[in-house]
Amino acid sequence: MNFSEGKLGEIKPLSISGVTEGYAQLLAAIKIANGIEWDYNGQSISIPKVPHYFGGQPDWTPEDWSPGIRALSPAAVDTYFRDFLVVTLGNYRGLILYKRFRIPRGRDAAEYAKEAVRSVERLVEQLGVNDIGELDPATLEVVNQTLEWTINTVLLQQLAIAGGVAGAAYLTAGIVHSMPTTMYTARFTG
Repeated sequence: MNFSEGKLGEIKPLSISGVTEGYAQLLAAIKIANGIEWDYNGQSISIPKVPHYFGGQPDWTPEDWSPGIRALSPAAVDTYFRDFLVVTLGNYRGLILYKRFRIPRGRDAAEYAKEAVRSVERLVEQLGVNDIGELDPATLEVVNQTLEWTINTVLLQQLAIAGGVAGAAYLTAGIVHSMPTTMYTARFTG
C-alpha cells in the first residue's frame, strides 16, 4: 500500500496463475480499500474507506511504479533461498512481476544475475516495449515461457559440458521438455 499516493500493488511470479490470482487479489484489495457496503440478513454492513495522504482523498488505484528489470537475492532475507535468484520484470497493471531462477552449483551468483538480467532485457527490447506493463496477456505468457526455455537451456548446456555423453542426452531431453508449448507444437507437428 502506497499511502502517500493512494495506490495498491501485488507482488506475484510471472505465470498464468500469478497474474490471474494476483489481479483478482488486487481488485478485491482496491474495492475494500475504497470502502464497501452490503446487506446480510437484513443487516447493513460497511467497511469504511482506508484513508491515504494524497490530497482530496480520491479512490485507491493500482500501483503504477515499476521496479524495472533487476536481480535480487532472496538469501538476504532467508538463507533457505541461497540457491535462488529473483529478477523483477516490471509492473503489469498494478502487479509487480518477478521470475525466480535456481543458480547452478559452482556458478558465481553475481555473474549469473547479470546474465539473467541481460536475457530479460534483450527479450523486452525485442518486443519493442519499455516495460512489461505495455504487453497484452498472451504476449506476457510468451515472455514467461521464453524465459523458462532460455534459462533452462543455459543450465542444461552447462550440465552437458560437465557430464559428457550422459549430460548431452540429458540436455536434449531437457530442452525438448522445457520448450514453450507453441515451439514444441510447431517443431513436432510440421
